[in-house]
Amino acid sequence: MYIFLDESGDLGFDLSKQGTSKFFTMCMLVCDDVHIMRKVQNSVQKTLKNKINRKRKNPIQEIKSTSITHEIKEYFFKNMPLSGWAIYAVTITKKKCNPRFTYTPW
Repeated sequence: MYIFLDESGDLGFDLSKQGTSKFFTMCMLVCDDVHIMRKVQNSVQKTLKNKINRKRKNPIQEIKSTSITHEIKEYFFKNMPLSGWAIYAVTITKKKCNPRFTYTPW
């Protein structure tokens, strides 16, 4: 099993500070085995090298859902393996988070 983990939002819990995000999200892509992982990697590489992307004024360097077109997303998912992988995500609202998880030593 291969797991790729990414986060969105900052780790700070001082919501009075300007720029602190209200939410924190963790997302995982889980691949069943090395063969599926390689197919996923190939899908990413194909998408980044695709002519749709190269025609853009500013070609993307990474696949971020918020900064790519629907056309690029479709191309990516058409190249993904049909099975052997899953996506999991958890989003927390920092205001509702248990205070014992918000400890920072400084």
